[in-house]
Amino acid sequence: MKIYATLFASVAALATAGHSTAFADKLEDVVKSGTLVCGVITGAKPFGFQDTATRELVGYDIDFCKGVAGKMGLQARVTPVSVEGRIPELRQGSIDVLVAALGYTKERAEQIDYSDAYYVSRQIVIVDEGSGIQKLDGLSGKKISTAKGSSSEQYLRQSVPGVELMSYQDIPSAFLAFVQNKVDGMALTDVAALQFKEKSPKKFEIVPDPLKIEPWGLGIAKGETALTAKVNDSLKALETSGEADSIYKKWFGAAGITRTFTIAPVTKYLAH
Repeated sequence: MKIYATLFASVAALATAGHSTAFADKLEDVVKSGTLVCGVITGAKPFGFQDTATRELVGYDIDFCKGVAGKMGLQARVTPVSVEGRIPELRQGSIDVLVAALGYTKERAEQIDYSDAYYVSRQIVIVDEGSGIQKLDGLSGKKISTAKGSSSEQYLRQSVPGVELMSYQDIPSAFLAFVQNKVDGMALTDVAALQFKEKSPKKFEIVPDPLKIEPWGLGIAKGETALTAKVNDSLKALETSGEADSIYKKWFGAAGITRTFTIAPVTKYLAH
């Protein structure tokens, strides 16, 4: 009997240890490491891109990674992720949070948790200047490019029955296909469209009907409530101090784009 009792106790101890590891508090791990590892995308100026002079990753998302980490008393480390690979990498635990142009969708919210919204975007479609397309239903039967795995791809599929969706590896590749007339238009964010318009050799216009008004939050692994709360506290501190507004003006002020939102729960913006 002693043998069985000892064996049972050993198995129970292993099970308990495994349970503790599986449900470890991510915030505790992050604090112990002293570093917040942020997954960022690198092909979406001004959110995340490589500075040609310094070769460093810079942008709106990178500044928010650093800002949140700073308010948590941590160092920030940015790790490039692809649009389609960002959620799998978060769920695998190789990164702590996503600050990666991650628009809120119901499907994503079933896989991960979201922080409060630190950016609010309009998802739109651009077409050739003079195309005459004024409504989304005018895109039916047209070839429209998107970045693979992006929310633009999802919204286009949902909003425009009959569209021929052409997915590319990243946003610049999708725009190049549009410039080269391989597609009839492109789905992207309003800010990205303005950035492209400044340097585009091709004249284009925005379809007046938006695909979606979309809040962006930091992505956090499901169930990590302590980390989510700490991130939200940090975001609120950035808003209160005026740092959030300064980051916005740094990256969008030159384009004459006015900040029309404040950091708030994503639910505030989902009805729009």
